[in-house]
Amino acid sequence: MEHYGHSFVPLYESNIIKIPKEFFNDVKDGKVILKVHFWSGSIVMYLLEKQERDVFGIPQ
Repeated sequence: MEHYGHSFVPLYESNIIKIPKEFFNDVKDGKVILKVHFWSGSIVMYLLEKQERDVFGIPQ
């Protein structure tokens, strides 16, 4: 399944991965491990924690 541009958008100039709020509509409160696979073969992992409408992330 292709998620690029829908579930996340890398902003390479800013070194940021933008995740639209709609991505979290079906995510329950608690911790989630997010793995983003890039075309280059790089994989970035984040530990995310959702609390109601707030989402916090820590790179792993």
